[in-house]
Amino acid sequence: AAQPTDALAQAGAQYFATHSCVGCHAINGVTTADPSKLIGPDLTHFGSRQYIAGGVLENTPTNLAAWLRNPQAVKDGVDMPNLNLTSTEISELVAYLDSLK
Repeated sequence: AAQPTDALAQAGAQYFATHSCVGCHAINGVTTADPSKLIGPDLTHFGSRQYIAGGVLENTPTNLAAWLRNPQAVKDGVDMPNLNLTSTEISELVAYLDSLK
């Protein structure tokens, strides 16, 4: 995957690559784990998706931020835990994931 040029998205890419995100999600060119062994969906083309959270939410920055803030509040029983992300981390990840077209 190409590196984003926006500073916020670059920070999100750095966060994604160095925190727990890579333990569950694949992104082509970023993660090295076998995608078939990861429990989260492949996020390679996340920014071009129409819906997120298993089809529960329209893919908008506001909805993605709500999902990242507390996935369980959006979709009961979802595998993704609440990672207690800060507002800054959420903004960075939203910018990064939105850049993945």
